[in-house]
Amino acid sequence: MSVSEQETNHKKNNVKEFTSEDENVERGNWTNQLDFILACLGYAVGLGNVWRFPYLTFKHGGGAFLIPYVVMLVGAGLPMFFLELAVGQYSSYGPISLFSRMSPMFKGIGVAPVIVSVIVSTYYQVIIAWAIFYMFSSLTSVLPWENCDHWWNTEYCTQAFNAWNNCTDTTPTSSEDWICYKNDWVLYNDTNATLASHYAVSSSEEYYQYVNLKAANSFTDDIEMNWPMAACLLLAWGLTFLCLIKGIKSAGKVVYFTATFPYVMLLILLIRGLTLPGHEEGILYYVKPDLSRLSDGEVWKDAASQVFFSLSVGSGGLATLASYNKFHNNVRRDTLIVALGNCATSVFAGFVIFSILGYMAQKQGVSVENVASGGFGLAFVAYPEALASMPGGPIWSFVFFFMLLILGIDSELTLTETSVTAICDEFPKLRKKKVLVLFCLCFMMFLIGLLCSTNFGFVIVDLMDVYGGTYPLVFIGLFEVLVVCYVYGFRKFQRNIKSMIGGLPLMPYWLCNWLFVTPVLLIFSLVYSFMDYTRPAPLSNMTDVESDVVTGLSWGLFGLVFLPLPIFMIYTVTCKSTGSLGERFKQSWMPLPSWGPYLPKHREQERLAAEEKSRAYIIPRPAMYPATDAKPYPTDEPKGEQNPAYTHPA
Repeated sequence: MSVSEQETNHKKNNVKEFTSEDENVERGNWTNQLDFILACLGYAVGLGNVWRFPYLTFKHGGGAFLIPYVVMLVGAGLPMFFLELAVGQYSSYGPISLFSRMSPMFKGIGVAPVIVSVIVSTYYQVIIAWAIFYMFSSLTSVLPWENCDHWWNTEYCTQAFNAWNNCTDTTPTSSEDWICYKNDWVLYNDTNATLASHYAVSSSEEYYQYVNLKAANSFTDDIEMNWPMAACLLLAWGLTFLCLIKGIKSAGKVVYFTATFPYVMLLILLIRGLTLPGHEEGILYYVKPDLSRLSDGEVWKDAASQVFFSLSVGSGGLATLASYNKFHNNVRRDTLIVALGNCATSVFAGFVIFSILGYMAQKQGVSVENVASGGFGLAFVAYPEALASMPGGPIWSFVFFFMLLILGIDSELTLTETSVTAICDEFPKLRKKKVLVLFCLCFMMFLIGLLCSTNFGFVIVDLMDVYGGTYPLVFIGLFEVLVVCYVYGFRKFQRNIKSMIGGLPLMPYWLCNWLFVTPVLLIFSLVYSFMDYTRPAPLSNMTDVESDVVTGLSWGLFGLVFLPLPIFMIYTVTCKSTGSLGERFKQSWMPLPSWGPYLPKHREQERLAAEEKSRAYIIPRPAMYPATDAKPYPTDEPKGEQNPAYTHPA
């Protein structure tokens, strides 16, 4: 079925589920502009702002990391954020339908973000389930990870902030059992007085490994389901379904709480952190610059990936949210508000986290470097251990994990809505069954998420995070900017933006970045990522065969995201176009007649504006000859007086 036929059927079969106040009564619009801004802010500000940015900052030279971060934000993050919002608002379509109309050959560029959204939605919901599990575990007078007196604790467990004796005698001769702490190692001897050692494990880390994850020790272990975690996962998906049951109308109301409440919690936690002893050391470690790290390419690569991950560029959600805007909304203004607000939140969250870690380091008598960890460990190991030492620890723990729940759900709403919108835009008849589509999609991702609730689930989550939700974003961003600016044409794109927001032409900043700076920065990041590639090692005791299998699964997941790109290119050129090979390619990358504003009145406005502009460039030719029907310079007729029709120019 052709695109025009699909659009016709869409208009016939569409149920008027939106109010008459909507400009686009078929797809609906945000109730007001604040709904959209808060939805974008909630989508961009997620769990990564709490643990990923602070960890990368202290890992890569403290305050010095802000230099490459700002460069990547200005050179790649802001331009890509604006680009995705602009194309979504201009077309009023999700990513698949958008690119299939802009350049049919590159429909795969629209499919890839939807696949990323499904992958990220699945593992993101698992992390939300972890937060729910910890939140319920905090409803007690003594936090379960506060001491080493539980069945899951090992002999290597170190109670939170326990005052270990320094190991002064490394050759004990006593037959009595003893234990001490030295350089992060537990030293102990058995009844035969032989010295042994093992790396010290905190009580919070053992709780995370053996209770929250029920992690397997090797790939030879049997697969076991973590049923309490599966129940938390079901609850998380239930909350998501209820928040989206009425589409953007219900989501637009939910974000008033989910997008603002985390800031209240962060402020409360910061105030609490600043009252604890040792917070100065943590904050100083966070912001103190080490400029020597700027020569390391990994710092710039991580800055680019963090900007994309934090702004949620490349996952289709921004275009989806903007597609529900009214046509003449000032999307450039929204770009600056949301993108800069998101990045400021990341910096602010760093102060919250490291004020607590400074207190934790002072209590343990070690440096901040020894208590800070990256990835999920910062949120589910280091921070809970610090909370356990505070007066009223269970209350602070509940507040913290409730904040993580809200942060996660806020981003999850857009990730899920991206997939639902893409399906309904491609198959308009399903719009009247959108609730059923939402339910089926949530149930499908819940079933996939059950794999992440097994004792091997942490391996799957780690691979999905890196190879399904981080690396592909930069690739997708690069393809998007190249297709929009070099295949579709940046001049056309500039006119499209002006037709929406009016005013003066775009600043050279946007055009220079889209055409040159952004592609160069993204290519650099990708090249360095491959040069610095290391094989995934989710388990330390993997055999070579197991390592090969994990590596293959990782790249298989990465390939799954980009497989639609060559498939749709080949299909469009061979099956959807005619003529010679050159003509087929030209037909395949040219926009379809259905590309443009969704509503006819906006198409007409754009057409009239283009005609007026073209007339403005026509310079009237001065009248060189008198008004007469005579030909001033006849060619095949006799010249001069021999031709009675001839009139001299004078």
